[in-house]
Amino acid sequence: MDDSSVSLTPDSARSFCLDFGAELRRRKVSVRRAAALSNWGKSTISLACNGHTLPNRDLVRGVLSKIGVAGEDLEHWLARYDRLANPDEPQTGAPPSPRVSRRTLGIAAGLALLLAGGIWLWVALASSPDGSSGDHSLAESATALQGQPHSTLIVQNMYASGPSGLLEDRSPSYLSSRPVSRCANIGCKLPGTEMSTGAAITAVCHIQGELLTNADISSPGIKTNPNASASALWYEVIWPDGRRGYISEVYVAPAYRGGLALPPC
Repeated sequence: MDDSSVSLTPDSARSFCLDFGAELRRRKVSVRRAAALSNWGKSTISLACNGHTLPNRDLVRGVLSKIGVAGEDLEHWLARYDRLANPDEPQTGAPPSPRVSRRTLGIAAGLALLLAGGIWLWVALASSPDGSSGDHSLAESATALQGQPHSTLIVQNMYASGPSGLLEDRSPSYLSSRPVSRCANIGCKLPGTEMSTGAAITAVCHIQGELLTNADISSPGIKTNPNASASALWYEVIWPDGRRGYISEVYVAPAYRGGLALPPC
């Protein structure tokens, strides 16, 4: 990455987006071509090139790697993204440590749940030499699942647009303490539970809450979009640290909707 492609000072989410778009143009890659290479939607990539907020980190990595940005250049891009996304974290001169994507974290969390409570309990006990202390929240979370109905869900953090579009949402899904929308704005979001498409989570029951849709109802042709979904059903999910929260079924993959024979909450 040369100096012409990245503005170092002052830096902002806006300048990151503009530089991201400039990188595509410098490599003579159109938004359409970038979408075909990376499997991200054209509209989502276009917003990443011209927006005022940071795009999805997985999008940045995926698109740049597919258009030929690799090695240290790619790491510089991701390090810059992380500085902007986490401005309060202390920065050092050391190379940035590897960072696992939210999608990878979500899948790992889901697999850990599927391996049953006994493994979590062993981890919690093994963390203490005498077995009397450790991460009790993990052990309690595992115990809560033993012998209880539960099912794995795959998150689909996407929205329907136009007559057939299905695009990755730039804002991550998350768990909320109540089955209502916009919890990030009204104080009921569970912090640290952000998820992208592909994350695996474990649901234990379902409840009727606020009616939500994954459709951009203002987009032309949305009424014929087969990907559009509306539902008042929410799943209660157990997070790996033992916290429980809700996610609307419109933000899980279609195969995991409908209650999955789980009991009412």
